[in-house]
Amino acid sequence: MTVVKGISSTTWTPAAGLPNGDYRWWVRASSVAGVAAWSQPADLQIGGQPAIRSTSPTTFEWQTVGDAVSYSLWISRLDGSGNVVNISGLKSTSYTLDDMLTSGNYRVWVRVSSITGQQSSLEPPGGLQRGGNGKAIQICVC
Repeated sequence: MTVVKGISSTTWTPAAGLPNGDYRWWVRASSVAGVAAWSQPADLQIGGQPAIRSTSPTTFEWQTVGDAVSYSLWISRLDGSGNVVNISGLKSTSYTLDDMLTSGNYRVWVRVSSITGQQSSLEPPGGLQRGGNGKAIQICVC
């Protein structure tokens, strides 16, 4: 944990870039009158996997990652029959399938490729969470 004191404005920028990962931050004000309570926590993702923001049976949308040059969308059936969608090189933060998924339960991941060629991790089918900063989501097409 890092504590930064003596900030006199409502913004702060670290002297060096933060390594890829998950961060949680809080702020609190202090004055000659005393110290305020801590704010509610806010989460920050540097690099890594974009979180999926919304889905429908055919459309998937995810958050932007700053240095991303492309994204990959993976959709796998939970019954173990494998991936049904594996699309790489997506330039936008959403994708609409040509056809609706058949009835069943699925797990959905999005992986980012950065300008430096790095890719976020992607846990293989079977896990509920991928390593690092993000989660696969589960959907049911019923």
